[in-house]
Amino acid sequence: RFADSSGQLDLKSVQAALSGDGGLLARSFARYLLDPTSTTPRLNPYIDVNKDGFVNLKLEATPAMAYYFQDDPQFLGGYASSLALPGLIALAPKLKTPMLILQGEADANTSAEGARALEAALSSHPDHTLKLYAGLGHSLGAAKDVTDDDFRPMATQPLEDLIAWLTAQSK
Repeated sequence: RFADSSGQLDLKSVQAALSGDGGLLARSFARYLLDPTSTTPRLNPYIDVNKDGFVNLKLEATPAMAYYFQDDPQFLGGYASSLALPGLIALAPKLKTPMLILQGEADANTSAEGARALEAALSSHPDHTLKLYAGLGHSLGAAKDVTDDDFRPMATQPLEDLIAWLTAQSK
């Protein structure tokens, strides 16, 4: 929401995003847009590749972020696919225990689409339940959207749903 209509951010926009009401993940990624070697705020020269004073989210930021997640420990290699555990969707056919999936639709870490894909992968599983919550983020706390997800305290409804599910499972 801080980018202009063409998907670009200047230094002032990045600073506004960092001091705005965005959630933890939104602010974390915005920090990458600043030069980590500079003592004064300026755009990251490795992301503003054409040096025009703007970061284009599609053409500059997205490829740069992919670079940070490569299979190299000096970057964010711990998140690289080659080091990751198998995903739940791949494991779904092997899962036999009852499953309750509580998912915020404004989750900045795990998308609601991912939860729906997991539910689809569990279609032959005899005992699984997916509960989606509008207006909740990763912690199942309040979040207007993914940029607002700030790991707030868990809302009451998911706790009530968890208690009801556990009670039903124990019978």
